[in-house]
Amino acid sequence: MKNPLNRIRSMRAMLLSVLAACAFSVLAQTVGQPQPSAKLNVIVLDKSENAVGDVTKEEFRVFEDEVEQAILALSKDERPLSYGLLMDNSGSLRSQFEEILEAGRRIVNANRLEDEAFLMSFASSDKIKLLRDFTSNQAALNRSIDDLFIESGQTALIDAVHLGTRLLNKRGTENMSQPRRLALILITDGEDRDSYYKREQLFEFLRGTDVQIFVVGLVTELEEGIAPFRKVKNPQRRARDLLDQLAEETGGRTLYAKSRRDLQGVADEIARSLRTQYVIGYTPAPNPKSKPLRKVKVTIVRDKEKEKRTAITRPAYVAPVSVTATSGSK
Repeated sequence: MKNPLNRIRSMRAMLLSVLAACAFSVLAQTVGQPQPSAKLNVIVLDKSENAVGDVTKEEFRVFEDEVEQAILALSKDERPLSYGLLMDNSGSLRSQFEEILEAGRRIVNANRLEDEAFLMSFASSDKIKLLRDFTSNQAALNRSIDDLFIESGQTALIDAVHLGTRLLNKRGTENMSQPRRLALILITDGEDRDSYYKREQLFEFLRGTDVQIFVVGLVTELEEGIAPFRKVKNPQRRARDLLDQLAEETGGRTLYAKSRRDLQGVADEIARSLRTQYVIGYTPAPNPKSKPLRKVKVTIVRDKEKEKRTAITRPAYVAPVSVTATSGSK
């Protein structure tokens, strides 16, 4: 009769050999499979400029510093959102304010279970207020929206965006265990009349973050002589220029309401664009000309059976030091 102790030892040795083989297999797969070192968030629009979610990997083309890259991974971005809703409550929006409040509610009511948001209002620099800190409670956010009122002062849009982005960056570092997508949603007429930060300072700051900016633009009443105390020439064009750049530099979108009735549909499409995105992963091909700030472009291959589509992503990103060293080496 065999010794039970020897049988146990034999079984233990067999189990260890199986575990070792499995571990080697997993290690071999990990080492053998290239891991993307660059990731881009991408929104795809159809010819009606609505976000779509049916694009395949084969339809995407990615270029970095004008060199086409091999796409290693493509997925739909299902990460929960942490976003800031920044609502302009300056005097120039008095006539549209009820519609603005409803647009804010529609955006909040589109939140998914794990999404969270903060609510900030802004007029002048000393009247930028955090009305509700990060919360997943839609009812609480809606109550704070209901409490909003028009305030006087010289609008400080740039300061509000700067502060909102800082809050999101801080939140991102606090929740490293649960990856989240960071975004700002602005509801504003785009006027900036008296910010502490300069426009160039804001965009330099934004380029070093992962925050996307989405804008509900209300510029139709920004005509000389309509809003009170108007001294700026071409206010509508100036506002559009700033709002467009905020979205373009961060890979977001700006949509303009043509009328007050149009505002709710614009808010709905912003909410849809926020949640209908792809993540493209690739490893930058060696390029000795590359600098830390990498210019990127994503295009969609035209399919004869499909309508023309457009890809939106941020135009540049700052490469990590390790990636920069590898790409620039000879």
